[in-house]
Amino acid sequence: MGVSHATIRCLSFFQVGLSLADCLYLTDGDLYLPTELVRGPWDPNSQHGGAPAALMVDRLNKLQPGGRLTRVTIELMRPVPLTPLTLTTSVEKSGRMVQRTFAELYADGIAVARAEGLHLAATIKDGTAPDETLMRRGPFEVMPGLNEARDQRRPTHVKQTSFSTHAVDIRFVTGRFSEPGPAAAWFRLKVPVVDDEPIHPWSRVAAAADFCNGIGSVFDWSKFVFANADLVLGLSRDVDGEWVGIHAATHASADGVAIAEGQVFDEHGCVGIALQSLLIRPRK
Repeated sequence: MGVSHATIRCLSFFQVGLSLADCLYLTDGDLYLPTELVRGPWDPNSQHGGAPAALMVDRLNKLQPGGRLTRVTIELMRPVPLTPLTLTTSVEKSGRMVQRTFAELYADGIAVARAEGLHLAATIKDGTAPDETLMRRGPFEVMPGLNEARDQRRPTHVKQTSFSTHAVDIRFVTGRFSEPGPAAAWFRLKVPVVDDEPIHPWSRVAAAADFCNGIGSVFDWSKFVFANADLVLGLSRDVDGEWVGIHAATHASADGVAIAEGQVFDEHGCVGIALQSLLIRPRK
């Protein structure tokens, strides 16, 4: 059996160090081939959670069930390896106003991640938006813009080409990776999710929101691992523009369970929320 050009490209990124990829995944028939841009911070052989999250959200949007995607629940069931992936999608119509979509990601026939999307039909055609003062929460009414953000800060503990160092631009407003406590930063996904296809706004949010636990950590990176088991997103509308703002904080208990939450912004203001369930464990 012949080996496709896409497969050769994918293998070359990891085996012989060819030039940097220009997307997160290459397609080869029904396969999604990860490039080196998806590598995560916890294990050099596993993907950053933001990459498969963006992929599944991208494919859910392509289903176009009728309603507008309003909430996504993403479950990362096990580390997603740097190997070819397959993806299944389906639509469940709960009613005229509500549809649910599902995506499941497999590596070597084993389910590694899944996503459920909630799509709601717009029922008010010419309504008036609620007063902005009724929808504000947190310290930022409008998150400070890029002109007020500091230079890009990369996580210093990640040494290899990875999602956080090469696939995403990061500009901090407050805090940084090395400072425990709440933080706010702007994120821009620099490369397409699949091949050269346009990046959907929800994919930009999924890629950025998976950093809530990273930028809003209350733990020392050198002493603890605090990877997320899921990612839940809720947006009142699609983000406008390439940059997504995240203002994140972590709420932790003494028994090693924590929740990281963040407000999601674009240049016009807050558009929604992100939530992650975290398992805390000491580094070996």
